[in-house]
Amino acid sequence: MKRSLIAAACLLLLAGCGSKAAAKPAAPKTITVVGALHLHAPSRWFADESGKSCDGGIAGGLQDIQPETQVVIYDATGKIVASGQLLEGSIDSQTGTSVATCRMPFRVEGVPSGVGPYSIEIGHRGKVVFNEAEAASVDVTLGSE
Repeated sequence: MKRSLIAAACLLLLAGCGSKAAAKPAAPKTITVVGALHLHAPSRWFADESGKSCDGGIAGGLQDIQPETQVVIYDATGKIVASGQLLEGSIDSQTGTSVATCRMPFRVEGVPSGVGPYSIEIGHRGKVVFNEAEAASVDVTLGSE
């Protein structure tokens, strides 16, 4: 009995000697990508009846551009690192009554820092490259003025 108590005490001592609480790794640094998609098209294609809200509209090949359209961020290797979505758009400018610019903002949080240059893709419209210094103001344009 005495030997088993001594053995148990030794085991407890040995277990305590090498076991330090594992240090928690530092949380990876992230950035937030903020910007807007600017649609240039005839205003009848995307303005609502009030003329204040807008999106890809009903004609002209922009129907897929709506609030909640996916915004995807890729790292330098082409791996998806974060995603978000377009928010409700507003008429940013208008030239006469025929052509307008619809500004649809987005905000993508949790993008890993230091893995750029980055690419952004909105819907299926192709990728646009940007660097980390530009992440606070990424503007993407579709259409012509």
